[in-house]
Amino acid sequence: RLDIDERFYALRWLRLWFAHEFALPDVLVLWDFLLSCEHRAVWARYLSLALLLIKRRALLRADFSTAVRILLNSRDLPDVRALVTLAS
Repeated sequence: RLDIDERFYALRWLRLWFAHEFALPDVLVLWDFLLSCEHRAVWARYLSLALLLIKRRALLRADFSTAVRILLNSRDLPDVRALVTLAS
């Protein structure tokens, strides 16, 4: 267990609604999804959990600094529609 504080990665994801992680067309898809939801904050957390699930294998093999790099890495992200599906 690496005890990585969520403020290192999740705060950025949630405050910016993933705008730093994805390209603008993908961000617009995510924002459209979030704005159409009644419980936006809950769904934003589900999307965060889906991102963690996608990065899970790499995180389980990583040391602390590598894990932080994986969490903050904006490359190799899934299609946003796949992310929304996984979050659902």
